[in-house]
Amino acid sequence: MASPAMPPPSPKSIDAGLWFPSFSLLYKDLENLPVGCPPLPKLAERIRETRDWFLDNVNGFRGKSGRSREVVEAARFVVGRREVFVEEKRRELALKLSDLVVQSYILVDRSMERSPVFDGVNQGYLQDLVLQYYIERQCLLKCTQP
Repeated sequence: MASPAMPPPSPKSIDAGLWFPSFSLLYKDLENLPVGCPPLPKLAERIRETRDWFLDNVNGFRGKSGRSREVVEAARFVVGRREVFVEEKRRELALKLSDLVVQSYILVDRSMERSPVFDGVNQGYLQDLVLQYYIERQCLLKCTQP
């Protein structure tokens, strides 16, 4: 008699506040908004969803922790309402980046969606990710300027 299949492990759960929108895209949308024109409803909603990040500013980007490494090593994790499935080829890079920032997999995932030619081992790509991390921080600051 066959043994019953084991249910898949439940996803690791992390603080919903760790999810961040692409501030570089948000800043671009804000910059392209005509002066004196109210934001479109969709943009206004994105701004409302980002409120906590605007209040905490760059403190929302958290430094390394054992928890961030544990989450990236999992097959999937939940951050707020979003379930993220960890792809093996992105995991290695995210683990290297996790020494710098807790949100490493989110950053790797977004960057690789923009540049799908990545092979997972390119050392220069890690430098590009670190640069993208600082661009996101800078755009967050720019979004909060009066």
